[in-house]
Amino acid sequence: MSIMDPQRYSKINTQASRVLHDDHELWVFELEKLLDLKEDLRRATEFNDGLKEHHDTDAVSLVQLAQSGKQAAQQIKLLGVLGMAYVKTALDGKRYIIFKGYAGARPILNGTRYALENPKVSCFVVGGHELIKDGVKATRVAIIAFVAIDIVKEVQADHFCLSRLLVHVASDVLQAVVSTAIGIGVGVAAGAVVVALGAAAAPVVIVYAITVGVGFYASMKLSEWDREYRLTERLVEAATAWEEKMKAQAYSTVSAFDHAIRSVDKTVSDAYQSAIQAYGVTINIYRLWQSLEDVRRLNLVAR
Repeated sequence: MSIMDPQRYSKINTQASRVLHDDHELWVFELEKLLDLKEDLRRATEFNDGLKEHHDTDAVSLVQLAQSGKQAAQQIKLLGVLGMAYVKTALDGKRYIIFKGYAGARPILNGTRYALENPKVSCFVVGGHELIKDGVKATRVAIIAFVAIDIVKEVQADHFCLSRLLVHVASDVLQAVVSTAIGIGVGVAAGAVVVALGAAAAPVVIVYAITVGVGFYASMKLSEWDREYRLTERLVEAATAWEEKMKAQAYSTVSAFDHAIRSVDKTVSDAYQSAIQAYGVTINIYRLWQSLEDVRRLNLVAR
């Protein structure tokens, strides 16, 4: 039997004590900082509501428009405004971006063919497939932002209403999806028309700018129509009324069930009391009968 090395035993014992030890972290926040955070969130939601009410847009759309503008500026720097390109799939399945036109207009991009994964051409969005991919990515980010904003806004309301929150989230998500789809559709159509007219490829920057611009304009129009015809407000009113109706029905059902339970309980209790009383009467009759029998027997003995 081998004896464990004392140093190794001490090391294992120390590690075991660390594993068995429960570490607890206590996070302490100053009340003033929490109040400041609440105030900042309130101002942010009010700012976003002001953009919707007065400019038919929102903070999320403006941020994404600025990011798209930055990406377009980078494309212009590398390719120029009228630079053309298209995506080609090789026999091995690998996809390449092929540049057309005067090579001097793109001094940084010396070659005419680059793999789509190449960082040098990562800013380009070429072809319908890439436009859809880019639009889906932007829409996913917008949906997450809209959901977060709507939740914060609902939490700050006088009373939390789940149906109102769901309607606002659905409205924002639907507008984002529809406006993105419109922008992608117009962008793909514009590129197809240019190629159909005889161009070797579609102008990358122009098609991208059309896609982004039309998508942003569509989102503004959808927001305007929503505000003008009170579509979301009407849905909120209908959903809130339905929720209140369901609550009333649920309360009525619970009340009826409770009343039934109480009635059954009272019936059982009354039946039990009646059974007890009947048992008592039966015992008294039996005792009276026994007494009469005893009297009869005494009379027989006396005779």
